[in-house]
Amino acid sequence: MPEESLSRGERNLLRFHKKNLSNPLENPDGSLTTVYVTGVIIGNQVYSVPGYDPEERRLLSSDEARDKWKDTIQDDPDIFPHHLEKFEGDIKDHPSNVWAREFHKVIETTTEEESDE
Repeated sequence: MPEESLSRGERNLLRFHKKNLSNPLENPDGSLTTVYVTGVIIGNQVYSVPGYDPEERRLLSSDEARDKWKDTIQDDPDIFPHHLEKFEGDIKDHPSNVWAREFHKVIETTTEEESDE
């Protein structure tokens, strides 16, 4: 998927991922984490934010991620993808979760392209 077709918030997450390709977190199962998109609630929105701290090389809890990104989001509400929090139905079908599954495919494709270069 061309980067130009992504929203500004998605491009910001993709840049975070690319920036950390050289500094990933190695998970116990051998997989690598470069962004770890996690949902945090701010106002009436679920924001998809980076939950990987590359400086400390660890995953942030939901509370830590919210604290880390809250001021940034309040200054620029469209910096990351977001969806209304209110949703009737199974949580796996919440728009932010559906979006996250699709965006993970973009991350995987980008990682494969980067490793082919």
